[in-house]
Amino acid sequence: MEVTQPTVVGPAKRLTPLPSLVVTGEGPLQGHSFSLDGDELVVGRREHSDVHMPDPHVSRTHAVIRKHSGAVWIEDLGSTGGTWVNDQQVAGARALRHGDQVRFGAVTTRFEDRTAAMEREDDTEMMEVAPNEVGPDLSPRQKEVLTYLRDGLTNPEIARRLDVTERTVKAHCQEVFDRLGTRNRTAAVAAALRLGLLSEDED
Repeated sequence: MEVTQPTVVGPAKRLTPLPSLVVTGEGPLQGHSFSLDGDELVVGRREHSDVHMPDPHVSRTHAVIRKHSGAVWIEDLGSTGGTWVNDQQVAGARALRHGDQVRFGAVTTRFEDRTAAMEREDDTEMMEVAPNEVGPDLSPRQKEVLTYLRDGLTNPEIARRLDVTERTVKAHCQEVFDRLGTRNRTAAVAAALRLGLLSEDED
């Protein structure tokens, strides 16, 4: 008689809940939850933002959220309405803690990090980091391309504005990405805003 070998099952993996932002204020987004799945996420009204908040009080490219050194940090990107944590305006990078109230313009959210709450971490004092990066030198044409990327223009639209081919536009974009150390349009615009190479467009 054939003997069936028992199936060896490894230790169960613990499901780690993702940090999230839950909209608590009144408005069309009330109750909506945004999972923060990624090491660097851009929050904004622009459709292709990593954390898309389609509210007129949120700037197109409003803020960036990063996971670094075991913490979640938030930094404003020169938004019109500002980014606020517990009613204090964010200047530089600020670490978020479970239960913090985070406001983007007039959109109020609550930061939830169940992992930190479950682990009952010590309330370690975290130093806020002021921006001290120096942006790379960009040519006038590259800065112009960045402005069009900020405004959401497609490659064909940029090509028509500059009176060049789409291939040339792609080359300019890639050069901008390389200089800023980014891999896509959204990240490039966020980096340029953070480094002061761009200003947020007027809403």
